[in-house]
Amino acid sequence: MRARNPLYVMAKPPPEVQAQITALPRNDPSRGPHFLHVTLISLYDLHYAPPEWLPATIAALDSLASAPFPLRFDRIENRKAVTLRTRDPLAEARAFQKALVNHLLREKAPIMDGTTPEPHITINYRGDRLNAQKIPPIGWTVDEIILTESILGRTTHVEHGRWRLGGEWRPDPISHIGAPKPLSYNIPLCFTRRTGRARRWRRPLPSRRRPADPPELRPPPRFLVCPIPPSRRRQGADLY
Repeated sequence: MRARNPLYVMAKPPPEVQAQITALPRNDPSRGPHFLHVTLISLYDLHYAPPEWLPATIAALDSLASAPFPLRFDRIENRKAVTLRTRDPLAEARAFQKALVNHLLREKAPIMDGTTPEPHITINYRGDRLNAQKIPPIGWTVDEIILTESILGRTTHVEHGRWRLGGEWRPDPISHIGAPKPLSYNIPLCFTRRTGRARRWRRPLPSRRRPADPPELRPPPRFLVCPIPPSRRRQGADLY
């Protein structure tokens, strides 16, 4: 199922950094500098999401406490699209992405996609088939995140909120013990990959070889079960 109105949390460079990027010869001048961004997490498609999902996401971001983090790019690479990247680990940015996912799950905010891509800036979506090249470093300190809806096919960004980053923050430890369940965990309907039909979700039976783990030791669900729009319940769509 093709996304139509995907919702992202992203960071956008300040005007002085936008000017540096638009001056690059491989930048696409047909797209305005205000479209330059770094995607931090992909959440879900607003076209198919229930109406209560967006307010729940905004409420969860209202309670986010995090410190600013740096971003720095020193390479241009062509991976289907021309992008600014770096071979540095960007540890602080990746830690922020991980903590953001944990915070949204802790606040029981809906997540359907939940991917956290490697930080990069796309400067030409059509690609140019040129080799990778090094450039003088371009970067800034991210002190603001934006909840943005991208309307595909119209080159449009719709902002649903901005949040300043500040205060003390530590990355969340990676642990399955006591991990919070997402909002959609208890929704009884899901699509099966084998049959393509809606069915009621049932808790798996404990293994006969050993006793079932106590609730606090069970890992979080492997997939986030999402509600099925009524218009697609009979079409056998695979929503995973």
